[in-house]
Amino acid sequence: MEEKIKIGTIRNAWEIGRKNRSPYIWSACEICGEARWVRLEGGQAISKRCVKHAKYVAPNPCTNPKLGDIRYGKDIGKTGISTQYIWAVCEICGEGRWVTCKNKEAISKRCVKHINYVAPNPCPNPKLGDIRYGRDIGKTRGMKYIWSACIDCGKERWIEVKKGRPTHSKCRRCIGYKSAISTLPCPNPQKGDIRHGKDIGKSKWFRYIWYPCEVCGKERWVAYAKGKSAKNRCLSCTKRSPANPCPNPKEGDIRLGRDIGKGESSARSKYIYHKCIDCDTYSWVRFDKGQLASIRCNPCAVAFWNLEHGHYKEHNGKKARWSDGYVDVLLKPDDFFYPMAKKGGWVREHRLVMAQSLGRCLQPWEIVHHKDGDRSNNDINNLELADSVSAHIKGHSKGYKDGYKQGLLDGRDKQVQELKEQIVELKDLIENQTKQVKLLQWQNNNRIGDI
Repeated sequence: MEEKIKIGTIRNAWEIGRKNRSPYIWSACEICGEARWVRLEGGQAISKRCVKHAKYVAPNPCTNPKLGDIRYGKDIGKTGISTQYIWAVCEICGEGRWVTCKNKEAISKRCVKHINYVAPNPCPNPKLGDIRYGRDIGKTRGMKYIWSACIDCGKERWIEVKKGRPTHSKCRRCIGYKSAISTLPCPNPQKGDIRHGKDIGKSKWFRYIWYPCEVCGKERWVAYAKGKSAKNRCLSCTKRSPANPCPNPKEGDIRLGRDIGKGESSARSKYIYHKCIDCDTYSWVRFDKGQLASIRCNPCAVAFWNLEHGHYKEHNGKKARWSDGYVDVLLKPDDFFYPMAKKGGWVREHRLVMAQSLGRCLQPWEIVHHKDGDRSNNDINNLELADSVSAHIKGHSKGYKDGYKQGLLDGRDKQVQELKEQIVELKDLIENQTKQVKLLQWQNNNRIGDI
């Protein structure tokens, strides 16, 4: 006969055939009354229902609830069986419903239909210090708001409350929004006055100083940082180069680019007055971190680069010979023929020789032709001024033909001379080989006679 177990009996797991080590209690299901072993945790059964009725929902739960009644979800047909619910009334429509309960209070005072309801005339006559929910004052959010006045202009408005304090003490107009900036901010500033951007019509919170331009003297608001103004010149003077930049510089003088007529991109860069090591001319060279960007002027630097890369055959600062045969000459700015020069003062030597013989500068369309086709031979007797491009082409064609004929004749004579030298070498070779053959025959004959 099986032993009858009483409700509330506690056994160890191994005593009832369980594999774990937790204690168990003999408990009855609150729905069907069937007894079974349930695991204990904290001195209580972990479940009051059996497996069959764990998700059971009553067909007609709590038919007549009263305002403030609190029930578990399992008792009112909710799926959250262990969650507490309270019977509350919607503050808009007055409809009663079960609402999730937290600390014996409903988490929402409105039903689902009126959760986003906005009153047509919310809070018509508020007073300073009144606190309302956003839904009560026409806001769609559930945050709290307080009726407060701006400390600058005194305008009253609803301000959001966080941690018992309003988030702003000023209205949007006084905070510094672009759409609400005063038309005449700080009307009479004096030199050295410092203001925040919001006080002078700026949209930023940076500090600004009323400072005059060092060139034109125009006063304006300039960004103020590290105890000084960010810019010493106004915008128009920064872009404009001086009319007579640094008229009498000396070797070693250092100036900013804007003080010596440089463009806007180099206005803040430093330059030093330096002597070129090739042509001995002075020029402004970029000076960065105590070092020169180049020890040559710009024309000599270009020529030196061409010389390094094989474009020049030779270059001494005053004359340069290109790899294609042309020769360039450097002219000074006060030279009579300087208008013929390209950028940097360089001009083709054959054009300069022709211009000097004519006593005038050549026009860009005038062409100087080398009679013998040698571009480095710039003797005046070897040069002629072509009337047109077609005449120049014909002269080149004639020079090429004459050169071809002369080259052909010179080549024939050279070939004949080379052939004669080869014939002499072959004769000498044949004689030497003949002597060696005779010597070998004589040695062989001697050996046979000895035997």
